[in-house]
Amino acid sequence: SDQSLELNEMNRVLNSNGGTFGYVEHVAVRVDDDSKNDDSRPRWSYEFLERQQQTLDPLQQAVADNCHLHRNTDLAVWDTFGCDKSKAVILEKERFLVDDMWPVSCQCRGVIQKVKMMV
Repeated sequence: SDQSLELNEMNRVLNSNGGTFGYVEHVAVRVDDDSKNDDSRPRWSYEFLERQQQTLDPLQQAVADNCHLHRNTDLAVWDTFGCDKSKAVILEKERFLVDDMWPVSCQCRGVIQKVKMMV
């Protein structure tokens, strides 16, 4: 599937006057960001997972209907819904690892809300 197309459609149908969107998705490891979140894991473990995601990504796309292992979906959500342009606010966000879900171990979850329009 086309991530941009799908996110734009969700943005289109979400109530533009305070509609709320929640998501949970596997995402690319961001070594510099993610390795700061969990002091018990050495930086090299994030670098290793990132290399695995990048290496297996073409295979994943071929066998899983263009699903990507190494994509920053959380950033795409924020951009599509206009969080950087004051069109929506991020109510919650978190990135975390789920060891038993390799190679999609890096997960994100969040809630955004469209800004209520003043009339």
